[in-house]
Amino acid sequence: MLNARSKPEPTGSSGPSVAESSPKLAAMTLTGGGARGSYQVGFLHCLARNIPEERLNFPLLTGVSAGAINTAFLAARQGSFAAAVEDLVRLWSGLTFDKVFRVDAACLARNVLRWGLRLLSGGARGAPTVRGLLDTSPLRRLLIEILKPADGVIEEIDANLSLLMFQPDYLQQLIEIGEQDAESCLEEIRELFEQ
Repeated sequence: MLNARSKPEPTGSSGPSVAESSPKLAAMTLTGGGARGSYQVGFLHCLARNIPEERLNFPLLTGVSAGAINTAFLAARQGSFAAAVEDLVRLWSGLTFDKVFRVDAACLARNVLRWGLRLLSGGARGAPTVRGLLDTSPLRRLLIEILKPADGVIEEIDANLSLLMFQPDYLQQLIEIGEQDAESCLEEIRELFEQ
């Protein structure tokens, strides 16, 4: 993980497989899917316990939905990848439905009523705005609590992005690494189909 104490040093591919060819990983992308976020945390926890820290350098983190929450959490932490993952494990281990959305009868009834009014009005101006069947305001509060944004900026993410800005050729290096790794993957796929 990129932080103020480490700088990415991408290198090219030189072996038969992507895992063997990349001394440092260039990026981590996590998908969405609600509970899949907890699976991701388990996977990351296993990586953090079994892969040497110097190989777990993710200067670029990206994600969607639950994956975006996990990557934002990791990017907002300074220090080692393993320590950030341990914090993420604690977060997910203590997560309950009431910290993500409201499911009490009054809240559900209010949202169903609002949806009904919205549908009956044909979406007319002045109709209630509804974003979903569930009220996710508890998740918003949780994210503000764990990411601690100040004036819309999460300081640690801002600091990590600043490090990349001072490396003008870094993105070009990542493109080259991606192309080399893709070539390695294509070779492995071709070999599988030829068997």
